[in-house]
Parts: sequence; structure tokens; C-alpha cells
Amino acid sequence: MEVEAREYGAASEVPAIAEAMVIQTLAHRILARFYTSFNKKSHPLKVFMNRDKALEWLAGF
Repeated sequence: MEVEAREYGAASEVPAIAEAMVIQTLAHRILARFYTSFNKKSHPLKVFMNRDKALEWLAGF
């Protein structure tokens, strides 16, 4: 992740009931899970490698 993206994600609280992060590589998945473990949100956040599955998960909220 870019430094700016990390800072924005940590500093901003998105007014949402759920948030999905779509990534493309295994390395990004590992980084995203590490990042989300330290930056807790007030709503559910899940990491996906597939956009359609992310949208399906979000539709449950």
C-alpha cells in the first residue's frame, strides 16, 4: 500500500455499515490483513481477492 493510502485509511472514519477491500495479489492480502489488524474500524471490514464476492458480502448488510 502507498503511504498516502495507509494514512488516509487510518485517519478517516468512513460512514459505512461495512467495508470491503479488494486486492489482487497474495502479498497485498498479507499486507491488508496485517494493516487491518492494527487499524480497527467501527464497522466490519473484510479483504477479498474477488470483486464479485466482495459485493456479495456487502449486499448482506
